[in-house]
Amino acid sequence: MRCRSGGTARGLLASSLLILSLVVGDVCEASQESEMLYSKGLLEFHADRFEPALALFQQAVQADPADVYALYYRGVTRGRLGDLDGAIADLRVVVERKPELKEVLLELGVALVDAGRETEAIPWLEQAQRVPELEAKASLFLGVAQLRVGQESAAEVKLERAASADPSLGAASLYYRGVSAYQAGRWEEAERRFGRVRAMSPSSQLGREAAEFLAVVEARGGRAFRLFADVGLQYDSNVTIGPDDDSLKTGISEEDDGLGVLSAGATYAPLRTQQALVNVGYEFFQSLYFHLTEFNLQNHRANAEVVGAVGNARLGLLGRYDYYSLDVKNFLQEATANPWFTLFHGAIARLDLWYRMRYRDFLDSDYELRSGFNHSPGIRHAFNLGDWSRFIAFGYRYDHEAPDESNDTARAFGYDGHEVSAGLAWSFPADVWGDVGYAYRRERYFAESDGRRDNEHRILAGLGKQLIEPLAIRLDYLGTINDSNQSVFQYNRHIVSVSLEARY
Repeated sequence: MRCRSGGTARGLLASSLLILSLVVGDVCEASQESEMLYSKGLLEFHADRFEPALALFQQAVQADPADVYALYYRGVTRGRLGDLDGAIADLRVVVERKPELKEVLLELGVALVDAGRETEAIPWLEQAQRVPELEAKASLFLGVAQLRVGQESAAEVKLERAASADPSLGAASLYYRGVSAYQAGRWEEAERRFGRVRAMSPSSQLGREAAEFLAVVEARGGRAFRLFADVGLQYDSNVTIGPDDDSLKTGISEEDDGLGVLSAGATYAPLRTQQALVNVGYEFFQSLYFHLTEFNLQNHRANAEVVGAVGNARLGLLGRYDYYSLDVKNFLQEATANPWFTLFHGAIARLDLWYRMRYRDFLDSDYELRSGFNHSPGIRHAFNLGDWSRFIAFGYRYDHEAPDESNDTARAFGYDGHEVSAGLAWSFPADVWGDVGYAYRRERYFAESDGRRDNEHRILAGLGKQLIEPLAIRLDYLGTINDSNQSVFQYNRHIVSVSLEARY
């Protein structure tokens, strides 16, 4: 309430004027005192010191019971301290006295949701949702209210709208969408959503509650056995033999071609708890070129991984065996050991450390000189941009390729490599996600006769969308520009692919 000057009614007696002036003076004094008290209370409130804030707001209301601002802040603070009945009573009075104060619509709706009175809350939250600056939070609580009264489809829309309007609400939105899937018995979907919440903010209250739900889901409905399959079409501007992320840089065809790709596999987790995971799996991959069939590659992969959790840290060991055939002929087998460590810095950042040791045994006599070990330690630091479906990351890795043979021909394929990289991942409404990345790589080869030096630039970009469970579609681009002081090793390569993914 504010003290305003104004005229007096004509015809009043002098004595009446004196009495009126005394009353108005008391009201002005009370209003000034009330405003001073709730201004002090706001300082305490914004510092999350709610109890001293409530005491000051209480004194402000006592100084001027008609001051709606003092009453509003007392109601909001009561809600923060769990006095929901007192909060609702104060906020209802404010709505009646000052309906143009739109914030009270949201606060009253939130208090009613917290009190378990969702049916009463929904009309107030629907009004608040129509106010642009209140839309995101009102959508979140409206979704929660609708979820609790059994309006699951409407709740999904509101919860997704909340995350779209304010990315900082992404984890909360995903958590309650996980609750929706859990209540409907959609165990895989619930597990996926709760898993993302735990990854976004592992040390927060929301992350801990998601972890508790995960444990229940895994015990009641989560499957230890999983299947996946991907099928796609690609265009390759420069077909090379490259069975994994490290191109062999041999057999460069300087020809383009289209191809179909197929991958499928299964994993089985005999142990899954909040503290430990044991996972074993098998994967199959096949590429089929339209014309250059001599480059058709087939891969069979068996892997096993052990993961442990200690506080905000995760550590694990991955073991893998790969067998490759090229144009249905024995080509290569690999064995890989990869210990790794991840540390979450609260909900803000994560640090990844790893060391990969790989042994390649070429079964094709044309390439057997390239058999040998590769050692590659690396580090990556990722920073949360609202939640862990939106992040930026920077990394470095070193690798040392050491052929078994020590002659000059074999040494020509040994090198020391340094790679720096950066990447950005982002999620969008309607279950759409995308990522972009860049890596620069410098390789110094051991052969002294030619002093080969390669500088490689790698660019990648992808866009995906969840269709219906369990299907998703992806569009990807991978570009490689390899500059070398030996012209025979200079090349550009561009791969564009579209694929359909299934996870079950």
